[in-house]
Amino acid sequence: MDQRTARGLLSAERRRLEELLLAVSAQGGDKGEVPAAGPELSSNDQHPADVATDTFERSRDVSIAQRVEAELADVARAFQR
Repeated sequence: MDQRTARGLLSAERRRLEELLLAVSAQGGDKGEVPAAGPELSSNDQHPADVATDTFERSRDVSIAQRVEAELADVARAFQR
């Protein structure tokens, strides 16, 4: 594979990863932490399963964001070669 083709593929992958990171960040997964409470101010009227679902979804979003950031770093290193 020639250098021009490789750089084109890397650019496309970087754009894809950046778009994915923006989508995950828009859902609130860019904080790097999982808050204890859900979107409601009080969890008294919220079923424990609902709290668990919210916590899982935030954890998943944070994990995806961290993975995408690591892949973006890989792409940046590949550009330097």
